[in-house]
Amino acid sequence: MPVSKKVAQGVCKTHQDIVLLLSDLGLINAPVLILFRASEIRELDLSETNDLAEIFTPILAIDLAHLTRLPALSSLHLDDTNIGNEAIFILVALSRTLTSLSIASNPLITDACVPALMTFTRLFYLSLEGTGIRMAGLRMLAKWIVDSGEEGERGMDIRIPEECEAYLDHMDTQYLVDIPHTIHDSQLVSSPSRVSDLATPVLLYNLEAHADWNPSIRSGGSRAEMKERLRGVLEVRRSDLVLAGLITVGDEEGDELKG
Repeated sequence: MPVSKKVAQGVCKTHQDIVLLLSDLGLINAPVLILFRASEIRELDLSETNDLAEIFTPILAIDLAHLTRLPALSSLHLDDTNIGNEAIFILVALSRTLTSLSIASNPLITDACVPALMTFTRLFYLSLEGTGIRMAGLRMLAKWIVDSGEEGERGMDIRIPEECEAYLDHMDTQYLVDIPHTIHDSQLVSSPSRVSDLATPVLLYNLEAHADWNPSIRSGGSRAEMKERLRGVLEVRRSDLVLAGLITVGDEEGDELKG
């Protein structure tokens, strides 16, 4: 049934209904986005599907500028739209309203866009699966979460590329993951901020503990070198654990929804 007939018959009663229908048909393009500017659209899916590949109108990064005029937009899906880093910087204008953003299956999106992603302070869901973002970029996100004091409070569900997920599944090959906090192991530290106060023997003890899990970590050198090396290991470990926690929470919530 043509869109006009569905509207006439009352099947599409709101701007949101019409946009969802046009999205399902793969008919969203720049002129359509202009028509709905300033409307109360809350959800928009511009993702391509295999079934509709022949009729889908490609979305250009510059077209996304029209989305910034949707004041109520909270959920945006741009999967497999061939967008790159430029598009993410354009979307920064929506950082105050978006709570769900999926940019999956866009390999042109890389770590370079992470500073833009860090402006989306209201996000509860972020899908980066199939993008060119790697652990360096994800660690930037994790550090931002820690530095903003929202670690453990955001409840953000992050979906990451398979390569990064595989890395997190094998963190125990990179460093000592589980640092015990007991009287017997009181010399082991987990916070990078404590490294500066450690005596040389304690620095060596900590580096050797991590080297037991990752032989590439060198435990010798000058005091300054050991401090820098241990601080780097602990910063990477902290960021990785934050990411692993966010992903675990997301998986558990997904399982609950499925159950």
